[in-house]
Amino acid sequence: MKYISLRDTLQHMATLVGLFVTLLFAVPSTQAQSGCMLPIQQAYQAPGQSAVYYVTENCTKRAFTKPDIYFTYFDSWNAVRVRAEISSLPNDTLGFMPYGPLYDLKAGSLVKTVGDPRVYVILEGEKQWIASEAIFNALGYKWSWVEDIDPRLLDSFTPGGEIIRTDVHPNYTLIKYKDDPRIYRLIPSLSNPNTQVVQYIESEALFHALGFRFDRVVELPGKNPYGDVHTGAEDPSYGQLRLNAAFYIDGPLSLVEVENLVVDCLDQMATTGQCSLSFDCLTEVDCAERKKQINLYVERVQETAQKELTEKGSIISQAAARLKKGLIVTYEITDGNLGRKVLGAQATMYPEQVADDIAHNRVWDSVKLILPASLWKQFKEFHVFTDQQYDEVAYVTQIGATNNQWVIGFDMADTQVLVNAVSETLAQTVVHEAAHMITLDRNQMQANQVPILLTDTAKDIERKQDVAYVSCQPNYYTDGACTKETSYINRFYNLFWIGVADDPRVDPAILAQTRYIANFGDFESVYAATSVEEDIAESFTAFVFGARPAAPANLREEKVAFFYNYPELVSLRDELRAGIILAGGENYLK
Repeated sequence: MKYISLRDTLQHMATLVGLFVTLLFAVPSTQAQSGCMLPIQQAYQAPGQSAVYYVTENCTKRAFTKPDIYFTYFDSWNAVRVRAEISSLPNDTLGFMPYGPLYDLKAGSLVKTVGDPRVYVILEGEKQWIASEAIFNALGYKWSWVEDIDPRLLDSFTPGGEIIRTDVHPNYTLIKYKDDPRIYRLIPSLSNPNTQVVQYIESEALFHALGFRFDRVVELPGKNPYGDVHTGAEDPSYGQLRLNAAFYIDGPLSLVEVENLVVDCLDQMATTGQCSLSFDCLTEVDCAERKKQINLYVERVQETAQKELTEKGSIISQAAARLKKGLIVTYEITDGNLGRKVLGAQATMYPEQVADDIAHNRVWDSVKLILPASLWKQFKEFHVFTDQQYDEVAYVTQIGATNNQWVIGFDMADTQVLVNAVSETLAQTVVHEAAHMITLDRNQMQANQVPILLTDTAKDIERKQDVAYVSCQPNYYTDGACTKETSYINRFYNLFWIGVADDPRVDPAILAQTRYIANFGDFESVYAATSVEEDIAESFTAFVFGARPAAPANLREEKVAFFYNYPELVSLRDELRAGIILAGGENYLK
């Protein structure tokens, strides 16, 4: 969820048209490059046939035998084209499809590409080549862990060098010791980066939240060879790996007993929407404690599962991951004020931003002035980030699974901060992000959509997400959630986005420009043409800042008029306009 300030001036339109023409006429198509009768690296079916094939760079075809492999290449089944020519292409000599560019490689994954025997380990966004079979075996890796992937996926990771030592594991390797159920991560010592310490991962929820896999943990014999467990004595914030509470809730039931009961409970909820369990207990107090333990555990599992589900394979999640890497500072919001400051991954690169508390507080004060308290009090964190070349001004993202809690972030390099009044760009950005909060509110979404079990793998979750998408029809499915029929965004989608052309082969930014240019008058900006979520947010911003259209002259004005059908949104518009005036932005309103 982000806002880019793009105004449809004549100069901007001329630039866009020029860019579009260049892309359309200067870049040869994949079909022309390959000399193949079909565009390569696409999915096809023969008329009347169920098999789905992938056309390789060599103009051969490979069949997708598993849906989970298909969805590592394409976002939906809509990418499949029906073409008779597919039957004429020869079968590829490779009898399977490796995992594709969309595959979510977890930390510690071992991978290779077809035709290249080198095996790499993926850690902290880097690929490190394991120099020999002897080193591979000595480090405790298992050959069954090695996965074949598309070269494009491997190329997306930064080269991290060659692993040539057998006496130490690479930094950030996950390890455990025989007869010890705990899992640790190796991290470089802050006082001496040439040495390593082990860091205990405190809960299963944290393990999943960090993107780890239980089946990629190296088991070591004997005692810990890496020294003491890191306790934060060098620096309390260094490598901090904590959630608000442990995943496992202490109580009279053992971990195994709880897991069995929770799996049963989630299965029941998937079919009936409720859960009824029976278990042995001795006293009234004991029964109450067991019930409390199970309820807490179910809630924790649902929170973790929903987090995994909503972060799978979407453009939004990829942007969120990129923005996390670009964090400069995170503030906790306490009693409506910016509180404890935590340094982010880019803090050392932008010390001037770390120190600029005045600008950060001015932006946060603008948020509070413009938004009614019912909205700004939902923010639990304030982020300062850098996106470098992506031109993203701000974002909001939802946290927690049971209530509406949000994070708001700003790229201060793109945020104009004035001393005596809010800038127009900042005011519009705040309203745009508020639109996301309103339209993606949990009350706008259906509950209990996808049951996730403790035993589910990442692939299981991806499959369930695909099922959830299909079962959500005809309602709009957004970022892992199915909207209610009466929700704002579902009605907006059905009115304005049914039948809008989409092509998964085209970069979303270029596709948005194509939509905007071809349908001038339908969208408030190029950014609005990227998705339903951004279109409704941009239209809502125009609804707040502009005058009511007397008679909508085009689709863009019809989208603005849409919000006047809801008295509660008209009242909110009045509150937001009053807030903008209070912040000194009365000149921006029409």
